Amino acid sequence: MVTFSAKMFALAAFAAVAIFLGLVLWRALFPTHHPVEKAAPSNEQYAQQQSAEQHSPVRSAEVSPDREIARYTLALAVFTALLVLVSIFQIAFLISADQIAGEAAGAAKDSAKYAKEAAEVANKTLIETQRPWMEPLEISVGSPLVFDDQGLRVTIASRLKNVGNVPAINVRLLAFILGGGLDVLNEQEKFCVGVKKQPDKSGPTVFPNQVTGQSISIPLSKADIEKFGMSKPGDTRKFITPIVIGCIDYQLPVNGEHRQTRFAYSLSELQGADDFVIYPERGIIPQDRLRLRRWIGGGFSAD
Repeated sequence: MVTFSAKMFALAAFAAVAIFLGLVLWRALFPTHHPVEKAAPSNEQYAQQQSAEQHSPVRSAEVSPDREIARYTLALAVFTALLVLVSIFQIAFLISADQIAGEAAGAAKDSAKYAKEAAEVANKTLIETQRPWMEPLEISVGSPLVFDDQGLRVTIASRLKNVGNVPAINVRLLAFILGGGLDVLNEQEKFCVGVKKQPDKSGPTVFPNQVTGQSISIPLSKADIEKFGMSKPGDTRKFITPIVIGCIDYQLPVNGEHRQTRFAYSLSELQGADDFVIYPERGIIPQDRLRLRRWIGGGFSAD
């Protein structure tokens, strides 16, 4: 838009200068003469004039001062017009050059941006295709469930396999018990995001196709047992529906970035119709009577 306006301005200025120059040339080349009427000479004056012209020597042609001034004015007008035209074309050239430089700078900036984005995509693609992936082959109960004055405690065991292409470093199994409720996914999100924000902690390195085992002992406080405790109509016994929530946290070897495989299991005792609940009054529940079921609401993901 700026260049178009500049070009129109230069064209208009050129036309104005051309018209001005044409008028000056016309006035200089074709001056307007106004004849002055003179009184007719008498016969005696005429005779004297003729006699003087015949006896006087021929004089060289003289140039009128007005015509000299006109020529000087014409030359000055032409020179000024040329200066104006040169200035106009210089201004137009500078404006055009400035726009071209701006467009070139914008194109260079866009090229740098696209090159950076392409490099980032290539880097992410490389990381995603050449990275570890920790898969839980099995997550199970690894000990009896024990109720005491502090609450309950149970051990969760796992077998983990790296199904990726490069080693996974600082592999850790992390979990906690939620006494019940439906806010499982939000609690899992807070827990696992908090794990990523923790200072890096050491763990084993698991190479591609290698299987490793880890276990963790997790508690549930007595206050939480009382908070989530429920009872059936006509039955005074309290029961809970605990959910084991956690993640397998590990780091990429190229940049130390944390990646996770998340899980959520319902913990229950095998007892017929009450398979989905646990009664704290039982004190100690043997390991072979405990089982983990995939939580019905989901909670399984990997990044």
